[in-house]
Amino acid sequence: MDSNLSEDKGILTVSFTEILFFLFAGSLLFVKGMGFYEGQWPFDCMVVVAYISYALLLVLRKHTIPELLVSIILTILGLVIYHTSGELGAMFHLTFIAGMLGISSRKVWKGAYYIWIITFVVQLFTSFIGVNPNNIYRIHEKMGQYIVRWSLGYTHPNVLHVSYIVLIMLIFYVGDYTGRKLVKASVIAMLGSIGIFIWSVSYTGMLISVVYIVMNLIFDRISLNSKFIKALIGLVTPAAIIFSVLGPVIIKGRAFELIDKALSTRFTLSHYYLTTQPITWFGTKDFVLADTSIVLDCSYVYALMHYGIVFFLMMSIALSAVVIWMMHGNRKKELAIALGIVIAGVTEPFLSNTSYKNIAFIFVAEYLFLILGRFKSKVPFSIGGLTEKTIRVNCSSYLKIKSNIKSVIVKHKWTIIVIACLMIAIGALGYKAVVQYPDSIYSLLWKADRKPSVNGDPYSEYCYLDINNLPDGFNSWILSYTDEVTPLYSYQGFTLMFEYIRRALGVGIVCSFVTLMIYIGTKARKIDGST
Repeated sequence: MDSNLSEDKGILTVSFTEILFFLFAGSLLFVKGMGFYEGQWPFDCMVVVAYISYALLLVLRKHTIPELLVSIILTILGLVIYHTSGELGAMFHLTFIAGMLGISSRKVWKGAYYIWIITFVVQLFTSFIGVNPNNIYRIHEKMGQYIVRWSLGYTHPNVLHVSYIVLIMLIFYVGDYTGRKLVKASVIAMLGSIGIFIWSVSYTGMLISVVYIVMNLIFDRISLNSKFIKALIGLVTPAAIIFSVLGPVIIKGRAFELIDKALSTRFTLSHYYLTTQPITWFGTKDFVLADTSIVLDCSYVYALMHYGIVFFLMMSIALSAVVIWMMHGNRKKELAIALGIVIAGVTEPFLSNTSYKNIAFIFVAEYLFLILGRFKSKVPFSIGGLTEKTIRVNCSSYLKIKSNIKSVIVKHKWTIIVIACLMIAIGALGYKAVVQYPDSIYSLLWKADRKPSVNGDPYSEYCYLDINNLPDGFNSWILSYTDEVTPLYSYQGFTLMFEYIRRALGVGIVCSFVTLMIYIGTKARKIDGST
């Protein structure tokens, strides 16, 4: 039985199967949304919770014979790849697809939407106020200057921007915007991407967000009935995969150099793996790398090298099939999401790794079980004999609060905009008045892309600090530190100025957010005479 939320009565009906699925998928999505990764205790605990729920789901839910067989095959394949590769990514994706049997994709999208909004806001807020333990940074040369790139709670600055892209995809899907509303939402999404870029400084993240937003707008305006358009769309997925896997091997000379530069050395990294490391059927962990910093950012090469030929082919076929299915079904917003993710896979690894952001697999699961539905046996059965019992939850209070907040935002939108801008300015100016402009920024070498002894690089020299014995009048920011004998880089100039301005802006954003929450909350409580 599908869960149902009656807007009139405010009653949410949830089946036991759905509870188990959302405990499984929701646990993984939440822990990844909070920026945790393998080896950290919150991640490991959530994986245990998730797979206990998954095991119960497989045993207790109703199946047809074909559905059960496919679920078992996907689960076993995931376990085999985990055993051979030592990585959980393939198992995460395969078990997600198997676990989604009988769950409405719309409900999965809404569940992911709420989880991702909450975790994203928490990540940014806790990072801005300085209490997020995972606020990782890198210092890279961008636009001719060294810039501190912040992850704001995620594992890498690029991951921050990818997480934002997933967020706007979820918002656009659940919001179901069309026409003028879509244009307005797209403008806001683009401004948000620019805002995230100020911290992530991710060229690829910015590019992917622009491609997705523009593509979504185009699909909303055009017809998909043209054979030329259908052929063009159908070629995107195989072209992206072939370019990613064969391009680094067959493209040579100047063309390789130009593409590699445009993709921030991703072609070189893929070429290294494809030509020096073993390619196996079910993945491997036996890589012999010249440098531990050599990592794969391309999802398709990552899938092939880490998880093997079988998973790579399954993922490639599944993504291609889903795009064609969406196209022929005239599902434009879903098609934009699927293509956005396919294109993102060329430069980002999240389609394959443990980041749990490949929301295109929701469509893959939906499509797979649609096909299996054509081969249904007479009566679905449950190994555990569980009937589809449901739980009814009264959500009337939540719906009223949601309605009141929406009403306040619509009615007072210009006041909200003015307050937001004003508080950002006040917060930033307040920061400038209180916090003295520093002399330098210090960072450990491995967090920066500068290398020692580079001729002609004025930043090639490094220094040492003893934080327990700093000189009088010391006025610098130490971003990372080990001990007094571990070398550090020192940054001034544009690097320092940009970081100071960005910190002031972050304080302004926090002030704006807190003020708006108080303002909107107060106004919402006054609606319908509530206090």
